[in-house]
Amino acid sequence: MNNVLVVEDELIVAQDIVMQLKNLGYSVPRVIKCGEDVLEAARQVSPVLVLMDIRLGGDIDGVDAAGMLREEYDVPIIYLTAFADPQTLERVKSTCPGGYIMKPVNETELHTTIELALHNHFVVQKQREAMNYAQSLLKYIGDAVITTDSYGKIVYMNDAAIELTGWKFQDAENLPLDSVLHIHNKRRPVPVIDLVE
Repeated sequence: MNNVLVVEDELIVAQDIVMQLKNLGYSVPRVIKCGEDVLEAARQVSPVLVLMDIRLGGDIDGVDAAGMLREEYDVPIIYLTAFADPQTLERVKSTCPGGYIMKPVNETELHTTIELALHNHFVVQKQREAMNYAQSLLKYIGDAVITTDSYGKIVYMNDAAIELTGWKFQDAENLPLDSVLHIHNKRRPVPVIDLVE
């Protein structure tokens, strides 16, 4: 189901958004007015996306409600707001939003932003699944595997690499490879200099 949860405390704005969403083929099983009700509403309707007003009545604003939602649910959040001040934007970025739409909401912009947020969310989920699959494969092979970023800093070590180096991954993460893995030339007792090229 393509349920969209709308969190908007202004009735007329909420009704307009609901009408636009229905025109676009989305289902809006629930509109809520305050941040305190976000988690319970998400449990009830299992949304594919949340449209969240930043300024809400009550003790919990939209940014705080989105943060709580992010802790429990993997769902994209698009902010709806009439405000774009730097402090608000900084707070919003901390919740990794799927989009940001200025009010009044335009149906074309709403549609585009929702479709991009859903697509990006799908891509991130697939990347996460691929990463988890790769890590589970690497974890159980017998060879030591250490991966680095393009700067030669460690981003992953499997169990065999941990055993070989004697380093815990948490301690080795983000360190240069040559500070964790010391390879010596068999014929000459000097360290091999360039491990990553």
